[in-house]
Amino acid sequence: MPELNTTSTADISFMLLIFFLVTSSMDSDKVLRRQMPPLPQEEVPAQEVDMSKVITIAIGDDDSLRIDQQSVSLMDVQQRVEAFIAKAGHDEHIVKLDISPNASYDTYFQLQNSIVLAYRNLRDERAKKEYGHSLSKCSTKELQALAKYYPQRIAEGGPQ
Repeated sequence: MPELNTTSTADISFMLLIFFLVTSSMDSDKVLRRQMPPLPQEEVPAQEVDMSKVITIAIGDDDSLRIDQQSVSLMDVQQRVEAFIAKAGHDEHIVKLDISPNASYDTYFQLQNSIVLAYRNLRDERAKKEYGHSLSKCSTKELQALAKYYPQRIAEGGPQ
């Protein structure tokens, strides 16, 4: 009975597998890493907010940026947020975002990156002052202390 020679079948399968892995694209979605606070166990009463400690950043339908009703460029957001947090207080400020449903994701992500960079710069300055080294050289305990000192207090909502 004649036999079929299958010695090269495994080699061919392996080569096809490598070919498809190399030539296929693996796109990843852009996401923001945010941890939502836990749901309150009981109803929390409304609190009064000092509006002098709230900065409002709005993205319009045409991707225009406004901080407290003043037009700004994306480049200015980081410095304005840093200055506001330094003035309002490290743990009393609120960064309020009013995002139009028609705004582009790209502008939204760039705005989020600018805000996160502002917090990072403030924490880096504090690390140099408090611990004598930059944020990148901080231990886990020091990073937690810095995050507690400068908490990200960001509130998102729709345009009013």
